[in-house]
Amino acid sequence: KPCAAPNSVRAGGYLERFMSKTSDYIGQAAADSTNAFNPMMGGLNRQELLGSVAMMLRRTSISPVANAKYAGKMAKEGYDILAGKSERAPDRKDKRFRDPAWANNPFYKRGMQ
Repeated sequence: KPCAAPNSVRAGGYLERFMSKTSDYIGQAAADSTNAFNPMMGGLNRQELLGSVAMMLRRTSISPVANAKYAGKMAKEGYDILAGKSERAPDRKDKRFRDPAWANNPFYKRGMQ
């Protein structure tokens, strides 16, 4: 005679209802925490945006020459990447970029750089 499953694992049992509620809760919690980091999902907070711009302007005004040099280097590197002239490469230990597509596909290569 086969052994019958206990009530807790039968369809409609307590364990099944508990697991369903738990997985629903975990799924909702994950969705909420993931969306919290994306400003497009939750909208832009005007105070945070203005605060960030103000901080950037303060720091730029402290040493404008250094910032201009850095911005020039960043612009040149960005241009080199878009033009396909950049020699930037990922760390050899980084396993994410071992697939040949990262080196052979120009779109992927620019994204990697």
